[in-house]
Amino acid sequence: MLVDRIDSYLGFPAVDPHGDPIPKADGTMSVSEGFLLDAALEGACIRVIRVLDQSSEFLKQLTEEGIEIGTVGDVVGANQQHIQLQLEQEAVITLTHEMAGRILVNMVEAS
Repeated sequence: MLVDRIDSYLGFPAVDPHGDPIPKADGTMSVSEGFLLDAALEGACIRVIRVLDQSSEFLKQLTEEGIEIGTVGDVVGANQQHIQLQLEQEAVITLTHEMAGRILVNMVEAS
């Protein structure tokens, strides 16, 4: 079946480039276990697993900040207005809570 060959060619991905689940051949989908980045506490090590706002403007902002699915970072600051992330080997970036509220993350062990 064509769908099976495409799935095999792509390496059987569970999510699309924005982190949204892709249904399996039997119609089931994996569930993203995570929380919104704006709820992360200072000191947390997180991995981006899904972007909830898929507008081209928002995705462009994330790309400019170096954020994509799989990006790992440490929350180095969190207050009522902003979340600050230290991305792998990069400078600290600052996101508004509005932006962080559109990014789903999970906890990872600090490296």
